[in-house]
Amino acid sequence: MDRRGFALGIVLLAAALELLDGTIVNVVLPAIQREFGTSTGMLGWIASSYTLALGAGLTIGGRLGDTYGPRRMLAIGTAGFIAAALVCSLAPNTLTLLIARITQGGAAALAVPQTLALIQLMYPPAERGRPLSLFATVTGVATVGGLFVGGALTELNIMGLGWRTVFLLNLPIGAVILCGLHWLPDRRAGGRASLDLPGMAMLSSGLLLLMFPLLHGSENDWPGWVAPLPVAALVALACFAVRQHRRGKRGYGVLVDTTLFSYPSFTGAVLISALVYAAVFGLFFTMPLFLQRSLGFGPLAAGLTILPWSLGIPLASIPAARWLVPRFGRRILVIGLLTLGTGMAIFGCLVRFAGTAPSGWQFLPGLLVSGCGMGMVVATVLHLGLAEVPARLAGTASGVLNNVQQLAGALGVAAAAAGYAGMQQATGFASAFQAVILGMLAVLLVTALPVQLLPARRPRPR
Repeated sequence: MDRRGFALGIVLLAAALELLDGTIVNVVLPAIQREFGTSTGMLGWIASSYTLALGAGLTIGGRLGDTYGPRRMLAIGTAGFIAAALVCSLAPNTLTLLIARITQGGAAALAVPQTLALIQLMYPPAERGRPLSLFATVTGVATVGGLFVGGALTELNIMGLGWRTVFLLNLPIGAVILCGLHWLPDRRAGGRASLDLPGMAMLSSGLLLLMFPLLHGSENDWPGWVAPLPVAALVALACFAVRQHRRGKRGYGVLVDTTLFSYPSFTGAVLISALVYAAVFGLFFTMPLFLQRSLGFGPLAAGLTILPWSLGIPLASIPAARWLVPRFGRRILVIGLLTLGTGMAIFGCLVRFAGTAPSGWQFLPGLLVSGCGMGMVVATVLHLGLAEVPARLAGTASGVLNNVQQLAGALGVAAAAAGYAGMQQATGFASAFQAVILGMLAVLLVTALPVQLLPARRPRPR
């Protein structure tokens, strides 16, 4: 392997590591709950805090990489990531674990944007097709493969450490990345990074004010203090939007370039991504809880049961991106949403009628079909959502879309945790999970509304 190939391997390993941790904790949540006596609301915080910190910090991480160099920021982000992972593995209580997860997500936000920047540095435009395809495959598998990896490590129970091994796994992988940094190129613009820290505070506070009542209101019989929080959240988010618009007009650094929303296809892609990722992240927060609590699956069996979803994504996304979307346009998105919904309906029916001791194989058809639908949705949104955006704004648009997916996922986990916690107390685990599936299907119906904002075909690039 030549130097550039080895460097690409280090970059792909870094991208996989940070995204793997977004879902790896979901399958070990029941074990964490048993050890600490944690409420479902706190489990929601543990699952969503990493994604929230990652999504909120991605833009700032990208700007720091542009100013100080992607290799340096990848080093700082990876070092902080594995240090926080070590604290997670040693956490004596849920508060320590939560703080470490937030820190881990913030460190990942410094590292993740540098991976694509380094690929652009290593390969000229004509040679980027293969490394970018590898990047998409690795990150896609890592995002959904975390459930399987987490289940396998917990089941192995290495040295009696149980769920803590999912965090210790980060240490040797992070060490390999740090040792391989000298193989990577670097570039820096110099000067000072233009960071909108007040804007980041407004965005983060708005999201936290939305999540807090969801995660704690249902478990406390919705006390009176819950009602003002969503209003305060909307005020904070409105202030954030106004600030971004004004800073953008004055030429200052922004977290979100509001001019992007003048392109209908991009607005549609943002709305569709937000709804779909909120639904999917919420589902994958509750599914491991249901499989282990209600059906008695072990962590490994739960991870293997969910694996067909991850196999379905590349099965559909690759042909959709290469042949179907260029030919049939947004109709593939409609087919993808219908396929995703059909698969979840099949899965929901099996949950309802399979009894108390089903085999994981019974869930394979529904999850495989759902994964194929998700693959078609992702391929269409990426292909058509950026179609009208000028080339000079393509990188910024991709970053905003990634931010939206992560932040919507965090809110989806909070909403699912609220519904699941409230329902399980009244009707049990199975009925609570069925309610989550019905909620996901309702969100997919709403997702059909912004489909018309996408172009019927991909127009010529500007």
